Amino acid sequence: MIAVAWGENGKARGVIGAHIVCAEWGDWDGEKYPLLCAKMAQVDGEKIKADVFYTLKNGEFVEAEES
Repeated sequence: MIAVAWGENGKARGVIGAHIVCAEWGDWDGEKYPLLCAKMAQVDGEKIKADVFYTLKNGEFVEAEES
């Protein structure tokens, strides 16, 4: 199982053993939002917790708010 959050301010979550993929985007440069980073991780229950939303900030996974 894999959850992909590719949009601006995207967030993803999964169950133990699943993978999450998030993208981090820069500010509008007049033509586009530049892709800064994309990263994948496996939900292991320790570093990436099950059923918790994550997003990328400065190239690292951080917990995101559910709303």
